Amino acid sequence: MTLGCVKLLALLLVLNHVLCRFVDVGSPVLDCVRIRNDKSRKLVFGTGYFHTDDNQRYVGVWDLKGTPYNSAFKIERITKYPEPLYFIKMINTQEYLMGGSFLTTSKTRIPILTYHKYVNTSRDHDGVFGFEKAKDERGAYNNAYYIKNVHYDYYVIGSKFQSDPPKGGTNFRLLQMDRKYQPTLTREHQFWIEQCS
Repeated sequence: MTLGCVKLLALLLVLNHVLCRFVDVGSPVLDCVRIRNDKSRKLVFGTGYFHTDDNQRYVGVWDLKGTPYNSAFKIERITKYPEPLYFIKMINTQEYLMGGSFLTTSKTRIPILTYHKYVNTSRDHDGVFGFEKAKDERGAYNNAYYIKNVHYDYYVIGSKFQSDPPKGGTNFRLLQMDRKYQPTLTREHQFWIEQCS
């Protein structure tokens, strides 16, 4: 077998792994959905708090009852990729979600941010997300999803903890990426995709 054939076979194996791992969450564009963390049963939303400058803002999981402002999202299929990969955009502000800054004191978590400087403009590499079917404690699919930032290969987690919370930030816990290598996936990693009512 030639070196070229070996490389092609390796590429096909990797592509097959990606294609089998991520699932299609619906139509090419889910125009208005809410993303709910399975563990807390609370909604993901754009907090409005800036990270370090006016380029990025924190995304959180609501810590109160009700529906927070900036909790409606548009999930857009990225058609240039054959596998089902997506951008996630807040509808109210037209800001895309992105894998956050590594400037954090946490060794295990990285905040998810929105790209605020240019609204309606995606961060193509670190703003690409894939969805995997989640399982309950018995190993059965439960209609929830694991969300993974494809660029960093980290799962999104709706944490119970605040890591580097924004100054004055209240009523939420940061939405983060779990940067542990091959983490044990829990209900904190699971999210429900709900149509806006």
